[in-house]
Amino acid sequence: MPKYIVYKIRAVENLKLAKTNMQIDSHDSMDYISGSALRGAFIYKYMRANNVRDINQGEHREKLLAGGIKFLNAYPLYNGSRSIPLPKAYFAPKEKIKALEDKLDIFLGLDRALPPGYEKIRLCEFVHIDDNRYTKVKVEKVSNLHINKREEKNILFRYEAIKKGQVFGGIIKAEDEAYVNEIISLLKDEVIYVGGSKGSGYGKCIIEDIQVLDENPEGKIFQIKDSKEDIYIIALSDIIYKDELGAYRTKIDEDFLKKALNLENVDFVDSSIETKNITSFNNKWNARTPNIVSIKAGSIFKFRVGKGLDMERIKGLMDQGIGERKAEGYGRIAIATEMDDMVFYDIEEDVEVENKDFTLNDEEKAIINHIGEKIFKLRVENKINERVLDLDKGLRNTRSLKPSQWGTLKELFESLLFLDIETGKEKFFQYIEHIVKKRSISLKQMNRVEYEVKDEKQVKKQKLIDFLRDYMSMVADRETFEKNYRDCALDIEDMDFEIDEDFIYRTNLKVIAELCRYQIRKGDLR
Repeated sequence: MPKYIVYKIRAVENLKLAKTNMQIDSHDSMDYISGSALRGAFIYKYMRANNVRDINQGEHREKLLAGGIKFLNAYPLYNGSRSIPLPKAYFAPKEKIKALEDKLDIFLGLDRALPPGYEKIRLCEFVHIDDNRYTKVKVEKVSNLHINKREEKNILFRYEAIKKGQVFGGIIKAEDEAYVNEIISLLKDEVIYVGGSKGSGYGKCIIEDIQVLDENPEGKIFQIKDSKEDIYIIALSDIIYKDELGAYRTKIDEDFLKKALNLENVDFVDSSIETKNITSFNNKWNARTPNIVSIKAGSIFKFRVGKGLDMERIKGLMDQGIGERKAEGYGRIAIATEMDDMVFYDIEEDVEVENKDFTLNDEEKAIINHIGEKIFKLRVENKINERVLDLDKGLRNTRSLKPSQWGTLKELFESLLFLDIETGKEKFFQYIEHIVKKRSISLKQMNRVEYEVKDEKQVKKQKLIDFLRDYMSMVADRETFEKNYRDCALDIEDMDFEIDEDFIYRTNLKVIAELCRYQIRKGDLR
């Protein structure tokens, strides 16, 4: 039985979520977090948690690629409720739109003639609906200039991003109830990264307030009565729709609705739609995918269906959605049997933001510390290759030591990973003492390799064996570790965690083992 998982996602950093159609020198941001971005973040966490490299097989494919888990768009929150795209069928006198200060009477423009001088309202992207009123929900954004240095001539780009601190409401549909616990375990109070420039201070979010629902929360937005003879289909997300011949269309077919709703007659009455070009960048092809014309979120269709509406069929169609790429949030719809004139309130209400004037309790501080520790450790892991390259710059005459000897050292350091700190250090120094006493060829080779230590006054040269001795004597030293990884540190209020010595020890062993592996690879390329 399907379950819906609703949650809040708070932007800790600015979010760079560019619209599909972009000018060369200006990247405008969406007003929401797309289902495809959330799906990508979840897949990353899923693969790491399950040690999976290929999701295109078995249960992984069913969950992540075949639609077993669907990620709906995360829309801005208003008073704790997820907002909706502004329905694109409302009109008002042009003069009153221009003179708007706080509220405006707006009129449904479907299947009726409006007086001259009326135009469609385009005052915002999202609204909160409450009885006969729409309240504008504004998403705050920031703009920055960046320089593209990859071109022959540096080019300035203007990047627009969703401002940090804002909160969005997300929904995940789990087609199998068995998926729910796994989804929650991977996302509850967790940090995820969405959008572009994740390594440049963009994209960090925290998942909060997860709840599990038995029914589709989007099915309760508009009124449905089985006694009515008309239905309105409202696009709650962009819809990528194909007809029976495989052609992309911007009109929903009557035959499709007949079959989906089990109706004898369905007649198209009117529509008020906008279209949107959908494309993406395929890293494998190193090119953009073809443009697809979609039905833009907020578009509305009206159909005459006569009597005999089946409420279960109505709920089923809303639950399943329409069209392609539903696993990424496309194709979400609401169905209504009544739509009326409304009042539009332009009160510049921003999307819900975090309350900065609060005191964390002990349990909340523990959560912050846990998250902060995980982020720091992830940053350290990601910096290991950088540390290897920094150490390699100080090595001289590395080819004097044969690849087989570098391999022996690599295996030694990798074996120490499974020992406690004192035992590991003892085993290392026993090995060094053994090869020194033996005075083997490997010792002579090691003595030809040097490591340069630079300070402000001089350059000090060490033999490789002395460098390794010094390295292992400080392998669990906290002060040296914090100095080497100070750019990985976090500065978050109320966060106070301490990295254990065991993590320091194992990280340093990974670095020195990778340094040896790097020398072997360089030797193979000679």
